Amino acid sequence: MLRRELIATYGSYSTDPLPEDHELWLRWMDKGVKFAKLPEELLQWTDHPQRLSRTHANYSVAAFYRTKMHWLARWLQHTLRGRPVVVAGTSALCVERTRMLEAEGITVAGSTDVKRRDVPGYAFIPHLELPQPGEVFIVSFISQRGTGDRIAEFLTSRGLTEGEDFILAA
Repeated sequence: MLRRELIATYGSYSTDPLPEDHELWLRWMDKGVKFAKLPEELLQWTDHPQRLSRTHANYSVAAFYRTKMHWLARWLQHTLRGRPVVVAGTSALCVERTRMLEAEGITVAGSTDVKRRDVPGYAFIPHLELPQPGEVFIVSFISQRGTGDRIAEFLTSRGLTEGEDFILAA
């Protein structure tokens, strides 16, 4: 549900080959539009397996991440203030997402994880040796269920602030 004037001000759905709802939300967030989850249920529908958002390539995981990395990169350009980016996560999936972020113009200086796993082209920083707040910006691509809360808790315990010093982007 949205206000009609938002479309007039910020544009409607993209017709590019991407997940259009996701892109619209990220584009509008980039412009400062605020979103909220309503406490009451306003609509019910039956979701069937043949629905386009379940079958079309525009809604693939890769398409979502290409869209997400584009808008994350834009946000980081406003947020980094000259700080280097360190990616949390060294799995193949995290490295793939790191490369997508770099393709959007963000330079990644290093990686961190709880276990040492060197990623060619990136300095490894053990998680217990991460720099002080304000020195780097950490982007976590670690996506195991429940891990985001633990990562946020760990980084916060080291004085880092979510949205200012780190973001969970899995």
